[in-house]
Amino acid sequence: MKFHTMSAAAGLERQHWGIGGQPPQQGYWTGPWNIMGLLEKVTGKKRPAYYTYKLMREKLRDFQVGNVADLSIDHIRIFKFITPKGTVYIAWDADGGQDTRIVDLSAVFGNRKVMVTQIVTELNPDDSPVEPRVKTFITTAIPLSITPVFIE
Repeated sequence: MKFHTMSAAAGLERQHWGIGGQPPQQGYWTGPWNIMGLLEKVTGKKRPAYYTYKLMREKLRDFQVGNVADLSIDHIRIFKFITPKGTVYIAWDADGGQDTRIVDLSAVFGNRKVMVTQIVTELNPDDSPVEPRVKTFITTAIPLSITPVFIE
């Protein structure tokens, strides 16, 4: 999701995403690339990235390429997308690691309530996605980590 977000902000119009990649492997697929495949290469099972990609497509459908604003403040990455259904932001704490920090984003959003949607990062035992949590927060206290969230 971060690659798509930053690429769109840089003006990239189209991307083709790799389907495979299955840990553990050596070479090109070692490291972060292991979790980016949409499907498990051997079994074809959908991975968390598949469901996150699907969610991202739904949230950002028909956004205007070249009209994505990078509103980042220091290590807090914030990107604004204009879609026909409304404005969607994607945000994360680039220095946050897995720990969640409460961040004041009122400089970007004003002092109001926003809806925060988490992405899919894990599957249930039956391989269905752990549904993304959607919560309302006041912009002065938004929880962020290295994992991106949607803010509306």
